[in-house]
Amino acid sequence: MSYKNIDAVSLLNKRNLHLIDVRTADERSSELGFIPGSLFSPDGAHLAELLELLPENEPVALCCMSGRRSKELCEKYSTLTDRVFYNVEGGLLSWQAHKFPIATYQPDTPDEFAFDGEAEDFFIKMRSCFIGEVVEVIVERDLDLNPLELLQTSTQLAQLYHNGAPFEERLVDFAGYVSWHIGTDIEHIATNMTWALANRNYLKSPEHQAKLSW
Repeated sequence: MSYKNIDAVSLLNKRNLHLIDVRTADERSSELGFIPGSLFSPDGAHLAELLELLPENEPVALCCMSGRRSKELCEKYSTLTDRVFYNVEGGLLSWQAHKFPIATYQPDTPDEFAFDGEAEDFFIKMRSCFIGEVVEVIVERDLDLNPLELLQTSTQLAQLYHNGAPFEERLVDFAGYVSWHIGTDIEHIATNMTWALANRNYLKSPEHQAKLSW
């Protein structure tokens, strides 16, 4: 099966796609940031493993910096499965050219995203950020979905998927992915993911991770 191309504007309005960033770890964590809600397959590694965790045969969009590497991966994987693949034309650079929101590990205004408090308070805020957004969409669209179950599933996926990134980063990625896929406001996803990543030290220890029960 051949792949399709999709531009940044169409991608923003086609949230049923499972969006995967296939750049390097250095690129994703740089000041350039990444598309909010995208999952991460570093340089295309572990992509087959990630695809196995996603709903079978649902469409996937691959994104790199300019669209070249993602195109090559689309060409490869579209011959191996019946799943429909989309190549994000122009990659992250095109997304940025449209001035769409970006999530980042390195916010321009770090003080704005800094959190100074107890771990339990951090978890309360993190829950309110992600669950609150998901609930809003579910209520607005009258969807028959349980927000807690969705985010609990995201934690399970983060535990199952090993892409070389620390668990706390995978956890934030999958929480953002749920928000993307359900149609949460893209600006809010960017803010929530950037805030969580900027304060990810709260998620590093197993003791703290055990407290994060959606």
